[in-house]
Amino acid sequence: MTAPAVSVLLTSYNRPRYLAQAVESVFAQTMTDWELIILDDASSDPGVTHYLQGLWWHPRVIIHKARVDEAFRSATCRYAANANTGLKLATGRHITYLCDDDWYAPDRLEVMSAMLDHDSSIGVVYARQGVTDEAGNVQWQRVFEPVVDNAYCRVDHSSVMHTAEAGAKAGGWDESAEHWRIGDAVFWRRLHAAGYSFHLAPGDGPLDYHRDHAAGVNKLGRPY
Repeated sequence: MTAPAVSVLLTSYNRPRYLAQAVESVFAQTMTDWELIILDDASSDPGVTHYLQGLWWHPRVIIHKARVDEAFRSATCRYAANANTGLKLATGRHITYLCDDDWYAPDRLEVMSAMLDHDSSIGVVYARQGVTDEAGNVQWQRVFEPVVDNAYCRVDHSSVMHTAEAGAKAGGWDESAEHWRIGDAVFWRRLHAAGYSFHLAPGDGPLDYHRDHAAGVNKLGRPY
């Protein structure tokens, strides 16, 4: 089987209410050359289990369920640990991320992967992001300068795509428990240290959407 252009790493834990929208936003992409790796952190909610059962045989979906207990869970930055698992499983030349309460615009993968393919020296791209209320209504747009040299605690987890090469040079994510809320920000610093800036994808509108809601931060880390 030919390797896909993009591997989407979707981290998830006990959010059946939003998970389907995140997954279906990948299925709805204008570009179809992708694989979706769902990294479920041992969800206990039966709604998640039921939904994932319906995806097991999808030809472009890989489901990885972590087997962790609460003691181990509290000793690591879980979404960083799951992202590293996803990086090991990924076969795409580009890597991108998605949280189970966020979702993509239909042309996101096409626009961002084309930018990396046009100039592979860029290495990392990020997108304008619509920040929504719990119901999914856009409240404001998150965007920074065209070339960001300090993405730490600025650019969101679900807004980034990088080459597989850039991720390897950065050495993967830091799984230390001290980073449980900012694991993505710490990884952005690793990408910067490896020589990469974040380049803004073209277009005037958001390419992904982040849902701002009360359950958006919990003991497992912000992107869950």
